[in-house]
Amino acid sequence: MRTPMQPSQAELLADEVALRRIPAPGATVRGVLLYPNTYRVGMSNLAVHYLLGALNCEGVACERAFVPRRDELFGLQAAGRPLTSLETNTPLGGFDFVAVTCSYELDYLNIPLALQVGGIHPVAEARGEGDPLVLMGGPAVTANPEPMATFADAIVIGELEPVEEQLRGILRKLGAGAGKGAVLEELATLPGVYVPSLTAAGKGEVRIRRLRADNLDEVATSSVILTPHTEFGGRFLIEVARGCGRSCHFCLARRIYHPVRLRRPATIIAAFEGIKQYSRRIGLISAALSDYPWIDELCRGLRSAGAQLSVATVRAESVTRELVQTLAASGQRSITYAPEAGSEQLRRAIGKPMTDEQLSEAVALAAEAGLRGIKLYFMIGLPGESADDIEAIGALVQRLEEDFPALHFTVSVSPLVPKPHTKLELYDMPSVAELKRRSRQLWSLLQGRRGVRLRLGSARWALVQAAFSRGGRELGQVILNASLEGGTVHDVQAAMSAAGLRLDAYRSAVHSAGGRLPWQIVQVNDCRACEGLGRRCRTFT
Repeated sequence: MRTPMQPSQAELLADEVALRRIPAPGATVRGVLLYPNTYRVGMSNLAVHYLLGALNCEGVACERAFVPRRDELFGLQAAGRPLTSLETNTPLGGFDFVAVTCSYELDYLNIPLALQVGGIHPVAEARGEGDPLVLMGGPAVTANPEPMATFADAIVIGELEPVEEQLRGILRKLGAGAGKGAVLEELATLPGVYVPSLTAAGKGEVRIRRLRADNLDEVATSSVILTPHTEFGGRFLIEVARGCGRSCHFCLARRIYHPVRLRRPATIIAAFEGIKQYSRRIGLISAALSDYPWIDELCRGLRSAGAQLSVATVRAESVTRELVQTLAASGQRSITYAPEAGSEQLRRAIGKPMTDEQLSEAVALAAEAGLRGIKLYFMIGLPGESADDIEAIGALVQRLEEDFPALHFTVSVSPLVPKPHTKLELYDMPSVAELKRRSRQLWSLLQGRRGVRLRLGSARWALVQAAFSRGGRELGQVILNASLEGGTVHDVQAAMSAAGLRLDAYRSAVHSAGGRLPWQIVQVNDCRACEGLGRRCRTFT
C-alpha cells in the first residue's frame, strides 16, 4: 500500500504548480530529463528547474523522470514494466534523447539500472542509431567525467548556459532524421562538450575547458515548477550567486564555479514579484549566501514584497543580524553553519579560518532571533588531524550546548572525500578502520547529551565516493555491475574484485597510464588573479 510519503505520479503532477509549460508544445524532438534519485531530491535541485527551462523551447520538448527506491526499481524490472516519464508515462527508450544531471557521485549507481529498466542499454557503445542519445552533466561529471564515460554519449563540462542555444539546435536534428553519429560529431565541436567515443581511454589528445556563464542576471536559474514534495516544501528557488570567493582546500564548488557571479537584488525581487501569486515562500540558493554583498538590502526588499525567506547553509563568519531575523520572521526554525573542524588551528590549515568566537557569535544571533535549532557540519579524516582535533569537536559542541541551553544542536560529521581540482585532490584518505575509530571517539564524547543529536557518515561509502570522484574509465564496468546487482557497498567491492581492482587502493589518487590523473582531461580555467587572496575573491571588493 502506498503511503502519504510516496505519492503516485498522478498525485505528484496534481500537486504541482507549473510556472511555464512543461513539456513545450509543438516540438519536433522529444527528450526526458533523468534525475538519478527520487522526485523529492530531484525537484529540490535548482539544476533540474534550469534544465527543464532550457530544454523546453525552440522546438525541443523535455519531460522528467526520477529514480524511485531501488527495491521499487527492481520491482519494475521483475514485473517487466519500464521506468517512465512523469508527464506522459513514456518509457525512457521512447524519447529522442535522455539528459542526466548528476550532483553526487554515489548516484552513479542508480544510472545504469535506471537506463536498463527504462529500455535503454546502459553502455553507450552497445546502443544503436535508433536508441536515444544520452547526455550527461552536473558538478560530479564536470569534475571528472571518466567514470561515466562508459554510459554517456556526450558530457557537458561546466555550465550549460553558454552553449544552450547551440545544443538545442543540434538536438532538433534528431527529430529531423539526422543520424546519432552525425549529431555526436557536431556536439563534439561545441566548446565544453566531451564525446567519450571520440577520445581513447587514458589518452591526452583532448582537453575540455569548463563552460561558465558570464552574467547571472541574464540566465534563468529559478524554479519552473512549485511542489510541496521537496526538501523546500513548495518554495520558489532562485540562485542569488554562483561560485565562492573563499579558499577552502577541500571545496569542489570553489574550483568548478569560479569566478563568483552575483545576481542583483532588483532582479531577484522582480522574479519573486512575478510568481508571488502562487507562493510567498522563497529559497535563496548560493554556495556562500551570507557573503553576498547586498544580503541585508535583499532581505529588506523581499520582506517588503511580502516574501518568506529560507536558506540552507550560511557562513558563520559573515552572517548578519538582518538575515537571521528575516529567516526567523519567515518561519524558519533552524540555521546551518559548517565549522568543518573542531580546532581553530586545523580550520586554518584547511583554508577555513573561522574562529570559535565567530561561531559562538553566529549561534547567539540565531538564539536572539528566536530560532530553535542549530545544524553544524564537521568533517573527519582531514590532513594533519589528530585525536586532539576530534576531542576539539566534542568540546566545541559541548560549550555551545551549555552556553545556549534553549537551542537544539544537530551535529553531522562526515569523512572527508578528496575531490579533483581541489588542493586536496592527491590527499591519501585514512583507512576505513581509522575513520571508524575516529567516529567512535566522537560518539563517546557526545552520546547522551540531551541537546545534541549526532549523525555520523559512513566511512565505507565515503571511500566509494572517493573512488568514483578520482577514478577513471576502468570504473565503468564496476559501476555497471554494482548497479545491476543492487548498488550496495558489498556490490561495489565485489565488482571491484571481479575487475581486478581494490576499493582500498582508491584512498590514494589514482594515476592512469603515463602518470596522468583521470580528471586532467578537464580544464577548470580558474581566474588566476584571485588565487592566493585567502578569504575573499576580488569580485566582492
